[in-house]
Amino acid sequence: MSNDWGSVTTVAAHLAVATAQPVITLLGDANVTVEAATTYADAGATAVDALDGNLTTAIVLTGTVELNATGVRLLRYNVADAGGTAAVEKVRTVNVVDTTSPVITLLGDANATHVINTAWVDPGTTASDTLDGNLSNQVTISGTVDVNATGNYVLTYSVSDGA
Repeated sequence: MSNDWGSVTTVAAHLAVATAQPVITLLGDANVTVEAATTYADAGATAVDALDGNLTTAIVLTGTVELNATGVRLLRYNVADAGGTAAVEKVRTVNVVDTTSPVITLLGDANATHVINTAWVDPGTTASDTLDGNLSNQVTISGTVDVNATGNYVLTYSVSDGA
């Protein structure tokens, strides 16, 4: 540096210029399928920058995985370095599915002996589903019991969940 009264020289200054963006790396798969009404633990991501180093703790994650309904959920990972240069966004797609069948529970024995010419009273059932909850009032019965004739009769109980 110099002016009318003289000049001053300093030691050489080194300036690092980083032009590369930070890089986000997803841990685990970019596309995940998870069963509804269970739990989901995201695998997360890491981020590094040539100048700032490890930026993993600075990652901003947006989106949530709602497990009480089926559908596609997007988790978005973003980060920027100290100079404000943003990484290319990474997105994890979480597909929430319902592949678990409902469960029917017979009330009473599965095999019953009944006295002829007396009214048949079905002991009933309960039905539940991990996602849809109590489905007992949606159980259908096929087959009949002819209380006026001896024989073997089969009653079939069925129920379906929303999926």
